[in-house]
Amino acid sequence: MPQNGPVSTRNRRSASAPFRIQPAAVLVIAVVLGLFIGGLVIGGTAGGLMVGVPAVFAGGWLLLRWQAIDPPVRIIRLVAVLVSLAIAISLFTRG
Repeated sequence: MPQNGPVSTRNRRSASAPFRIQPAAVLVIAVVLGLFIGGLVIGGTAGGLMVGVPAVFAGGWLLLRWQAIDPPVRIIRLVAVLVSLAIAISLFTRG
């Protein structure tokens, strides 16, 4: 059977390997979600900071890694950062 070139095993391995979430990622998600919910509950300047500071860091991280991220994922992350910033601004004005 003729081959048209070297066969990559990368896709075959990644397709068969189970998706694993790192424990550190779970911790980060829990902390960010806790800050977000806490900021919404507290409101005012403190709540705005609790939501806004992680959003600013996430936006900076997104800008640094922009070229390495797939375009659809970029848009989703950009929207999430912008929505978080809008919520932070509304929290600042609320109280």
